[in-house]
Amino acid sequence: MIVVSHDAGEAEVRLAHPIYGEVLRQGLPVLRGRELRLGLAETIQRRRPVSPDDALRAARWLIDAGAPVPSVLLVDAATAANLAGDPALGAELATRALDAGAGLDATLLLARAHTIRNRFEDAEAVLAAAENEVPGHPAAREYLSQRVHVLFWGLRRRAEARALLDRAQSWWSDPASAQHLESWRVGLAGLTDGFAGRVESLEKVLADPGMKPSRRR
Repeated sequence: MIVVSHDAGEAEVRLAHPIYGEVLRQGLPVLRGRELRLGLAETIQRRRPVSPDDALRAARWLIDAGAPVPSVLLVDAATAANLAGDPALGAELATRALDAGAGLDATLLLARAHTIRNRFEDAEAVLAAAENEVPGHPAAREYLSQRVHVLFWGLRRRAEARALLDRAQSWWSDPASAQHLESWRVGLAGLTDGFAGRVESLEKVLADPGMKPSRRR
């Protein structure tokens, strides 16, 4: 009925075949099922750290039990769902996280779920609505990267992508961020207008000895 496997020193106990789970769930009284799901979710959340996969399991159990789900758990669960190739579930969990007050982190996950499904208009609508939250936020660079990708590649709205980079100039004051933005401008210009008008900027960016090799390439 069950299989016990060991991974990195930890034992994982699971049913030997998924159909056993279907049969057991069908015969489980509703209240007993809710009690078991709540108990499992509580046990999982006591782990340190809670892995993304564990967060996804716990969130599913809490949702199935009709119980509230902590916003931090929803964010981790949405991340796991997107990575597992289930963007529909990722979008559902990210939306719940947004409703629970998770802010920009949940916004980025929801936009990512839309992008995975090539729903670029939906992704842009979600990201545009959150722009005022971005300046000073730790996830500002990730936001900019996602939105430039959506505008430039997904929607082919290249002028809007460049305008976004211009607005982002005021989001940071440190030289590293300014260099980061300029390298993006040079890259986008090269893809649309050629590099002829950006040689001086390109030389200036490449002159920085502290630039990461990946960005230099």
